[in-house]
Amino acid sequence: MKLKFEQAKNKQAKNKNFVLVGFMGVGKTTIAAILGKKLAYKILDSDAEIERLEQTSIAEIFKKGESFFRDLETKFLLGLQNLENTVLSVGGGIIEREKNLTLLQKIGAIFFLEMPLDLLWQRIKEDKTRPKITQSESEAQNFLAFKNLYQSRLSQYQKADFTISINTETPEQVADKILTI
Repeated sequence: MKLKFEQAKNKQAKNKNFVLVGFMGVGKTTIAAILGKKLAYKILDSDAEIERLEQTSIAEIFKKGESFFRDLETKFLLGLQNLENTVLSVGGGIIEREKNLTLLQKIGAIFFLEMPLDLLWQRIKEDKTRPKITQSESEAQNFLAFKNLYQSRLSQYQKADFTISINTETPEQVADKILTI
């Protein structure tokens, strides 16, 4: 673990970038904004940038197929390989492609923002804009689909350089945790 920690610190010092990954609803965008402000770093959100470039919402892009959206994510990451002094928050599924994870590792130190599944569910269960959330009549079925999606991504999230566990902390407290590493 010590070696991984030192390698991540060296990578972060070299690139001076923070990459925030995690499941939907964990607060990546909010925490990135706070972290960016504290560091006086540029803030980038992959979903917001893709929406800007495509001039439409993620939900609309997903109508063209998830593979199409994942291709856009890869293209976006390829354009960031010389990034410096930036906090990057990325969509929850960007890590589904091993290539994207490799690209993120080249950008900077990766922080997995981890939160208990029940808290994540409470944050997003009413959000109808999330294309990967099942919208059936049964909340139990929706939660099961949500849980299965989370579990399918967890091993990729765990490849991050650092894991930041979030329970009752505010976004500012989480940003401070990241800065103490």
